[in-house]
This record gives sequence, structure tokens and C-alpha cells, in this order.
Amino acid sequence: MTLYLEVFRQRWVPRTRRIRGCVLSMLSETQFPEVKDVARAVACAFLEGPISDEERRRHVQLMQREMTTPTEALDMVVNEVMVPFQKELGQFVRPHLPADVDEESLRLSLLSILGMTLYFTIARPAVSRLTGREYDDAFKSRLIDHITAFSIDGINALKKD
Repeated sequence: MTLYLEVFRQRWVPRTRRIRGCVLSMLSETQFPEVKDVARAVACAFLEGPISDEERRRHVQLMQREMTTPTEALDMVVNEVMVPFQKELGQFVRPHLPADVDEESLRLSLLSILGMTLYFTIARPAVSRLTGREYDDAFKSRLIDHITAFSIDGINALKKD
């Protein structure tokens, strides 16, 4: 188990921090990022971002294993990577929500943005077969637009409750 945890510490966590850095860099280019900017930055970072397709494949394989058969690595990933990243993203989204939107709804909305993005990252072979499209630059751009629009609609639904 020690070697397995070291793979996460030495490979998985640094890749995720590169993705996080990419998201934050994109958001820093806008003085007051809106929800669409957050969703777009997350989608861009995962679909086009700073890791190669081979790194992305390995990254996904490790995380899929942890999602289906959790080990200590999942606790490390959640505590060291996911919670801090979600808090950072929440700071960008919270100002655009009514004051009565609770923290759980905010967290679930952020997880929905991430979940949709991860789906289109993980399920590339199936998505390509279902759509008849290869994951070229044009299709990634289309997916980023889709994720952004869908996320905005989801966040806007919180404003109506």
C-alpha cells in the first residue's frame, strides 16, 4: 500500500495541482469571474489543459480505481486536493448566488460541473462512438461550450428555488 500511496503523492497529486493551476490562471485573467468563467476554466483545464493524453489516461485509471474500491489514497486525494480546490471554486461562484443558497447546494453544484467535465474526460471512447466525433480541438471546444452552458443553467436553477 505504501508504494501505491506514493504513486498518488508523486504522480496524481502533482498532475491535479497543474490542472488546478491552469483553472486559477484562467480565472485570474478576469477581474470578477462569473459562473460561466468558472465552468469554462474547469472544462478547458481538464479537456485541453496542462497534462498530456497519456497522463490523463493514467490519472483517470487511478481515480476510477479509487472511486470503485476506495483506499487511503482516496482520503488523501479528498483532503489534500478536492476539498481545497472546491473551496477555491466556491469563492468564485458564491458571490453570484442568492444569500439563502446553502453550502451543500453550492458544493453539489460545483461537483456537478466537475462531474460533467470528468465524464467527458473519462468516457472519451464511448462519447466518440456515440457522437461519431473524434476528440479533436473542434470537438473539445464544442464540449467546453456544452459544459459551460449546462453549468450556467444548473446554477441559475439555484437562484429560482
